[in-house]
Amino acid sequence: MGKFTNINFKLSRKKFWVVTILIFLLPISINYKTLIFGKYTTGVVVDNVPVRSFLVQKEFDKIPVIEFNANNKVIRMYGIENANDSIGEKYKVAYNPNSPTNCVIVSFEYFYLGNKAILPGILLLVWLAFFQAFRDKKNESK
Repeated sequence: MGKFTNINFKLSRKKFWVVTILIFLLPISINYKTLIFGKYTTGVVVDNVPVRSFLVQKEFDKIPVIEFNANNKVIRMYGIENANDSIGEKYKVAYNPNSPTNCVIVSFEYFYLGNKAILPGILLLVWLAFFQAFRDKKNESK
């Protein structure tokens, strides 16, 4: 039989922070074209619509309906579930001028507290576990 080599995977703190920042940027990077090349306007909450809860079918979640003007049209979009937005509350909205229904709310809550944060949250937990298992313990003081 041949010789076996011991393979060690080591991750430095620099690599840890680079990957962590990329995971945190994931919800924003999904909509980068709209955020960079889109137009900005103000949207107003006009209603709170009750919808059935995904987990408990007997309960209802409330989703705010946000209305904004784009290309002389009134566009309606949904906000974040259970955000408790009052009617008349204003949000900054970015939209694609060629397709105004391609729009996003420009806020921390929209990107990091809505459904778009589920996958990055899971990735972050897996990444933290992976880093703890393979971090470079010898060079930790550097």
